[in-house]
Amino acid sequence: MARRPPQHGRRDSRKQGELRASPLAAVLIFGATAGVGVVTGAFGLGRLWADDAPERALRAWPWQAEAHLALAADTLGGAAGVASPSLAEAHARNALEYAPLSVRAVSILGQAAISKGELQNADALMQTAARRSLRDAPSQTWLFARALDRQDYPAAMRSLDVLLRRRPDLSETLSPVLFPLLDAAPDARAALAERMALTPPWRSMLLTSYSRSASEPAFAYHLQQLLRDGPAPPTDQEARAYIDRLVRDRAYVAALVAWQQQRPKTAAGLLIDGGFEAEDRLPPFGWQLLAADGGAAEIIRSPSGEGRALQATALGGLQRQRLAEQLLVLAPGSYRLQGRVWREANTPEDALVWTVRCENGPAIEATQTLRESGEGTFLISIFFETAQACPAQRLALETRPGASLSPTTAVYDDLHIEPTGLQ
Repeated sequence: MARRPPQHGRRDSRKQGELRASPLAAVLIFGATAGVGVVTGAFGLGRLWADDAPERALRAWPWQAEAHLALAADTLGGAAGVASPSLAEAHARNALEYAPLSVRAVSILGQAAISKGELQNADALMQTAARRSLRDAPSQTWLFARALDRQDYPAAMRSLDVLLRRRPDLSETLSPVLFPLLDAAPDARAALAERMALTPPWRSMLLTSYSRSASEPAFAYHLQQLLRDGPAPPTDQEARAYIDRLVRDRAYVAALVAWQQQRPKTAAGLLIDGGFEAEDRLPPFGWQLLAADGGAAEIIRSPSGEGRALQATALGGLQRQRLAEQLLVLAPGSYRLQGRVWREANTPEDALVWTVRCENGPAIEATQTLRESGEGTFLISIFFETAQACPAQRLALETRPGASLSPTTAVYDDLHIEPTGLQ
């Protein structure tokens, strides 16, 4: 029987071979790592040059698609002094050869076709770019403009939505084109309202801007009404822009009607919310509480134990300060403001005073009386008249300087206005 040769010799030779191979493997691995590092560094440098020095990048790396695109954009925009759509097109096609899925390259081809007057070709290219990426602003802008040209307002507003979601800053650029269209075309307002009903993030910005800028308030009112009839009615901020526009135009009755539409459950009257019960006050026809160095006002629980009341504190400042105010729309005539007030008996009567002034006009002379009705409780009556030339009035609670050097506090509730004689 033949004996098997010893195995330790074979193992020793294999081990020596592995030892001999290890330095070679290390050299190869090191060389490969260094080579990858060099290639990676060169690629990064190429991308850097593609933006800052595209021609230099292409001399070193002709396959740099970003460099071709940079040159295409420069030649299309006339960076060298003269725009060249054909040269831009050539660079964009070179970029597509190395980056077939480049949206920017297709978009630049579309822009070049527009510059050359090839509108049908531009439409196809821009539609391709828009399908590949919603983020490409030039293609979306082109689709928006072309949809407006053919009066396809739903398509135009879809492109507008895409643009403003990505680039809210484009609102100022597009407004000079969009707003006159909204003024002229009710169908465009309807299409915009349908898109705004989805509550996109740009909605409030655009709606408030249009409410201030529409050539006629009726156009902004129509858009607001379309939203009011839908699933997402105007917010207070959006409605306030339209109401303020009407007040600015001195359309006070229309402004009050718009305010009441926004606050249908608030008790209406010559004075609104005289009991200070409204949860969310909406100026100018709802109470506006103002911060001032000479005083402060806040809504508190009424001292009567029922509901809320207005607490005002005068801090003895050096000038008059308004603490609370509300815009009124009273017909010409005589009126009386009445209510209850809680204050200490030795409180100066002129530390806190209710005033009435014509909106954007002079003060209205008013007479104030106090009659005690209980311990620390008084009935307040203020008599005043409004003239024909005073269609809206501003009622305000003010502090008077020098009335008291110590803090003075009063609480008001159950305010209401009643006519005593109409002209």
